[in-house]
This record gives sequence, C-alpha cells and structure tokens, in this order.
Amino acid sequence: CDRCQGISIFTKELKDKGLPATCQGVKSRLSMDAMHADLLGVAEDDDANGELEFDCCIGTAYQTERMRREGVAPMCSAGVHIARYRWPNKESAAMVGSGV
Repeated sequence: CDRCQGISIFTKELKDKGLPATCQGVKSRLSMDAMHADLLGVAEDDDANGELEFDCCIGTAYQTERMRREGVAPMCSAGVHIARYRWPNKESAAMVGSGV
C-alpha cells in the first residue's frame, strides 16, 4: 500500500492510462496491517457513484495495489478531500469533504 502525506492527485487521464495517483509530498510504502491501523475509524465515501474526473487529497491518502489495478482513486483519510464526478445525462459535480 502506498501512503501519500501531502497532496495526492488522481485524474480520469491517469485512470485511463492505468497510472497511479501522483504524490506531491512524502510517499511511503506500508504493510496492509499498518494501513489498517492508520485507517481505523475512517469510512469510505460511497456517495460518488459517477465517473471520476478529478480526485485530490490534501493530507494523507492511501492507495493499495488492488485500487491501482481497478483504477480506484486513493482513499483520503485525513485532511481535505476534493473530488469531481460526472453522472450520465447530468452535469459534473464537485464534492468537498474533510477527513478525521
């Protein structure tokens, strides 16, 4: 699992090319046990069922190998999470949330 402490950015273009999120800050590798310990009490957003356009975490974000393979944006566990999604037949919408 990769942890980014700083600014993590994931876009539709990165997803389409099969590339991981970019990290502007300190990037480190964690064991799954360490990641689970860091994420205790953090719930995943399931509001975003549309197509990802842009995802940014200013704080701490995690992305597992499986998330990378499946093109899933990193999980923002602490800090500010900014995401933009597009739903079929609707305009895109931005969502902002704050982590723990």
